[in-house]
Amino acid sequence: MRERRFLGLAHIAQERAGRGDIVVTSDIPLASRCVKAGCEVIAPNGKPFTEQSIGMTLAVRNLMTDLRSSGEVTGGPRSFAPRDRSAFLSALDQAVRRIQRERARLAAPTQQG
Repeated sequence: MRERRFLGLAHIAQERAGRGDIVVTSDIPLASRCVKAGCEVIAPNGKPFTEQSIGMTLAVRNLMTDLRSSGEVTGGPRSFAPRDRSAFLSALDQAVRRIQRERARLAAPTQQG
């Protein structure tokens, strides 16, 4: 039941999130969909997913999935460390500031010349 609820939340995030929203996820396919929707997307370890990086990240994820399904032992992600917390907080702060700047830019009256 818990997995079904989680997948439901991922679906809601994908359907409702867009430009000006921040999504925190380690689900790379979800991150890809949210980046395409214009969201700021950050992994829990602070790694930002961007339009420039998500393609390669998704390709590596798919390769590792294929290797694991063929019986290859690939290990898993490294343990969460204090530097990950720091990187996450920094990435979150940067994302909030980018969104605030964009909103201020859009709200500023345009000057007619």
